[in-house]
Amino acid sequence: MMPKTRHTFRNFDPHRIGSYEKENYVAYYQKNWLKLLRVSVGLVKESFGLSWVQAIYAAYLVARAEIAFAPFPKNDMPKAESYLRRFYQFIKNILTRNSRSYAPPNWKSTGGSSIASYSATPRTRNW
Repeated sequence: MMPKTRHTFRNFDPHRIGSYEKENYVAYYQKNWLKLLRVSVGLVKESFGLSWVQAIYAAYLVARAEIAFAPFPKNDMPKAESYLRRFYQFIKNILTRNSRSYAPPNWKSTGGSSIASYSATPRTRNW
């Protein structure tokens, strides 16, 4: 078994993320749900440094939200929002547990329920 690599912003590859996002949009608009799920796994794994198991679960939540939102105008917004809330709570739990691995040293949680709840407010470094 290989040792787990620590995810830092130094590992962030914007070109790879952009490629995943583009493929995600293509799959969404073509309603190719299997491809959307596959691409979403790569997107969330790369974006947040998740394990494969975490990435599959997070991608499942994102894909279900996108599928619920897709049949415009008869989409199911409450269902889509529910899946997205679960996704962001899942990511928040991972980030909170591993905050030193994921957030720059001067970031702190503002107590919100999404990734947007992290602010670049200086805090005391205790590591």
